[in-house]
This record gives sequence, structure tokens and C-alpha cells, in this order.
Amino acid sequence: MAEGGSARPRRREAREPGSPGAHPLMLPGLVGLAGALLLLVASFVVGHAPAESELSRTPVIGALRVSPVATSVASLGVVVGGLMLTSAWLLLGALLPRLGPVGLPATLRLAVVWTVPLLFSAPLFSRDIYSYIAQGRVLGAGLSPYEHGPAVLPVWRSTGVDPLWAHTPAPYGPLFLAIERVIGAISDAVGVEVAVLAARGVAVVGVVLMVACGLRIARRRRIDPVRTAWFLAASPLVVFNFVVAAHNDALMMGLLVAGLLAAIDSRPVLGVLLVTCAVAVKPIALLALPIVAIVHAEMRARRVDDRAPEGVAVDGSAGGVAGLGPPTRDPRVWAAWTASGI
Repeated sequence: MAEGGSARPRRREAREPGSPGAHPLMLPGLVGLAGALLLLVASFVVGHAPAESELSRTPVIGALRVSPVATSVASLGVVVGGLMLTSAWLLLGALLPRLGPVGLPATLRLAVVWTVPLLFSAPLFSRDIYSYIAQGRVLGAGLSPYEHGPAVLPVWRSTGVDPLWAHTPAPYGPLFLAIERVIGAISDAVGVEVAVLAARGVAVVGVVLMVACGLRIARRRRIDPVRTAWFLAASPLVVFNFVVAAHNDALMMGLLVAGLLAAIDSRPVLGVLLVTCAVAVKPIALLALPIVAIVHAEMRARRVDDRAPEGVAVDGSAGGVAGLGPPTRDPRVWAAWTASGI
């Protein structure tokens, strides 16, 4: 080669794991998406679909749903799809330390990619969603779901309700009963498929509220927000239980986490109001009310600590026996305690 014209092999520039040129999330993203799509397809064969559903009336799908071979293959597909989604989530968790500042948006994007296909699946893992619709129909018929189970409906056997709960009155609060009434009306007017989508929409609202408020709590408490998003938004437990099965626990949890955030932000009235709304979805949420009170008391104590006289230790050791402090952290009590020389 001519002098000065010697070609040197180009040196590849090192790329950060989170840079656009590198794709550390390609593998978990594709595996999780493939698992979600496999669950979607398998749900049409072995998912819960009532006799009144158009899915059951479609000739091809109807034939597959009664075929032993097809149902066996689809059941295997549900297991494999669930394992793929879980494996992708665990792999994502292992890669989080490498992602740097792009970790949070990348995790949220993958959660959306894995979740969106399952919004359109037939319900899996639970038939509670059809109980919600049936209880809404009971309300629409002018009856009280606190006194009558779905079996009071003339054609309840074709509604997809689990016979185990057919004669059980509704255990939910008045807020969720109002939502059920709307969903039941949608089912009567448009079809059960649209009602299922509406119920899933309510569940997604709960998940979004839970994730958004959970991330704010994580920042307040100096907890890794990326790991929080991985646990709250992308977890297969959330996807399967809150989205695919559309359990009303999603809305309850969203309201509970929002109430906890309000307590941390020193808005106790709003916190109690939000937790009360959660109780109006499922009464079990009543157990969270003391937690809101405890959190608010802690935040109030921290504000008092911040206003304590300079030179006074937070643990109460001042001028006397270390560790011995006053029964309260009110600044006036601190001043008197310090002046006493105890």
C-alpha cells in the first residue's frame, strides 16, 4: 500500500448497554411478546367464553373448542406462553442494572408491549369477569345483588358465570356495583365481548393508577423507580390477575396506592377518601385505613423533626443521658427538655 494511505481496521466504538445502538432488551422483549401472543391465540380455544358469546358461535373456533386435540394443544400453549412471559420478566429484571437512565421508560414500554395483546384475549385463569357482568344485569333487572346471585337471571347458565358462585350474592362495595351496572348494560346492548373489554378497561385504569402512584411513592422513599416499575407494571402476576382475568382487585389496589401516596404527601383527608373508595370496591380494603393513619403520623413527625431546635439530636439525646428523649418531638417540648439538663 502507498505510504500514508495505509488502511487501518476501523475500531468499533463501545456502546453503552442502554444506547439506541445496543438492544439488551431485544431478547426479553421478543420472548415476552411471543408468550403474550401465544396466550392470546390459545385463549380462543381454552379461554372462558359463554354460550352467548360470538366466539363460541364462530364455526371454526367453536369446533376447536370441542376438539380434545385442539384443547390439549391450546392448554399446553397457555402453559408455555405463561412460562415465556415469566422468563422474559425475570430476564428483564436481571438486565435492569445495565440499562442506566433509560431503564424506567424501557421497562414501561415492555410492560405495554406484553400487555396490549392480552387485552383482546378470552378470559383466562378466572371466570369472575362474567360474574361482574351478571351482577350488573341483576341490578339492571331492578333486583339487589346483595340479596340475589346471578342464578336469578332466566338464562344465567349461558352467561359464563361459574356455577360455584351462581347463587352467591355480590361481596363487593357500592362503587363497583355501579361499575357492574354499566358493564351489564353494555353486555345487553352491544354484546358480552364488548362488556369484557369494558371490564378490562376498568382494570387497566386501576393498574395505571397503581403504577403511577407507586412510582411517585418510590421516589419519595428513595426506592429504585426502575425496579418498582418492573415489579408493578411488568410483573406476570399483574398481567395475569389484573388484565387477563380482569379482577376488580386492580381498581382496588390503584385506589389504595393512591391513598397511600396522598398520606405520604400530607393530605390525609384525600388519602382517607381514596381508601374509602377502595373499600367501596372491595370491603377488604378497609384494612388499609390504619396504614394511611400510621403513614400520615410518620410524615407529621418528620416535619416536626425538621423544625426541631438546632443542635438537638433526632434520637432525643441532648445534654444528658444519650438515647433518653422526651415523649414527643414538639419543638416547645424539645426546648424545655434541653433546658432542663436531663
